[in-house]
Amino acid sequence: MKDWFMPSIGFGLFVYFMLFVILYAIKIGGANVPLHSEVQHIAPAKNETEKFLQDVAKSVRESF
Repeated sequence: MKDWFMPSIGFGLFVYFMLFVILYAIKIGGANVPLHSEVQHIAPAKNETEKFLQDVAKSVRESF
């Protein structure tokens, strides 16, 4: 009995959790929110460390 009962409960909990995540995402963002935006929004750097990290991220992004 435990060979099919425990996996069934695990799968049921997984489906329930995924349904919860999907419904929560739709409630928060709405149904017409794009998953990917062509425009990248970069927050302005507040200190020297953030400026350095943004420069590193920009150079890595441009290398690909």
